[in-house]
Amino acid sequence: MLGPRPLAVPSLFFLLSSGYIPSSKISRPLNQRRFLIYRADRVGDVVLTLPVVGLIRNTFPGAEITFFLRSYTRELVAEYPGVSGVILADRNGRVRPFDDLLLDVRQGGFDAAVHVFPRPAQAWLSYRAKIPVRVGTAFRWYSWLYNRWVWDHRKTGDLHEAVYNIRLLRKLGVSVPDSVRPSLPVPAAYRQAALNTARRLGILENDRVVALHPGSGGSARDWDPSQFSQLSRELSAKGFRPVITGAQEERQLVEQVVAGSNGSAVAAAGAFSLMELAAFLQSCSVVVSNSTGPMHIAAAVGTPLVGLFPPIAAASARRWGPLGDRTMTFTPDAAKCPLCKGGDCQSNVCMRQITVTEVLGAVETLTSR
Repeated sequence: MLGPRPLAVPSLFFLLSSGYIPSSKISRPLNQRRFLIYRADRVGDVVLTLPVVGLIRNTFPGAEITFFLRSYTRELVAEYPGVSGVILADRNGRVRPFDDLLLDVRQGGFDAAVHVFPRPAQAWLSYRAKIPVRVGTAFRWYSWLYNRWVWDHRKTGDLHEAVYNIRLLRKLGVSVPDSVRPSLPVPAAYRQAALNTARRLGILENDRVVALHPGSGGSARDWDPSQFSQLSRELSAKGFRPVITGAQEERQLVEQVVAGSNGSAVAAAGAFSLMELAAFLQSCSVVVSNSTGPMHIAAAVGTPLVGLFPPIAAASARRWGPLGDRTMTFTPDAAKCPLCKGGDCQSNVCMRQITVTEVLGAVETLTSR
């Protein structure tokens, strides 16, 4: 019986055919001016990748940096300082033909590709486009398609996702700090659009708005909707204006939370584009959210934040927590969960251990600072 294929050690043939140069032979990359950053992933992942832009440009001041993204995240980087362009992985939600993508990548004339979110098709894309420097993980079966490997196991969750992202840049000769904090500037046009939408929703400029984000798109375990409803009632009683945010496809969840709020909350499912949401969250007094993209947007625009995390290493606050000056996080104890009993997380039941009283107290603490 054949054993499992080794994933981390590319063959000599593949090393030679891919133009591999041992990283130990390279003190600093030469003639690197155009960089392609692969992050065809979700909102929070893109936000946590933004710091690579400034770090690359610190080492290569004239760098042209292009992001390879899913179309729905484009708005996050389209006007981001230091980003020169975007290549979209999909068209209207459908993956673009490989040959179309290859043409775009070849036309970019990239000197280096950084595969922050590794996928075999994208690794093959960089290889076929003959990008000279291809940085990626060493632990995938297709890692031979890269020629500079990073030996980090993200699944252990020992470091924050943003730190894992920037550590890839060391293979380009970029100086990388031990920690990093994403920042998301919001152009004036989005701030005005968000203000107009808030007015249509009946939200006044002097309201003490607390945004509650009850969904996660399946990226984490979620706090119970009934607890969000109760929190909304408690916040309203203390003079805050709860606004329940969510994507268009989360409308039912948002309306469920609003229905349980006894009229205290405003429903805002699908009300904002991504950058309009950034502008709206920036105007809020506090954001309370499950571990998901809008949580990272809120942290990146500097809004005080309460994050709710499951007791799972790969989805923990240590790896995915909000990076900001005024943040608080809560994680239940898996050992006290009747389903998990200290083992692997089985459902959202664990999250009910986080009490409304605790979260309300965190909101009051953050708003008193």
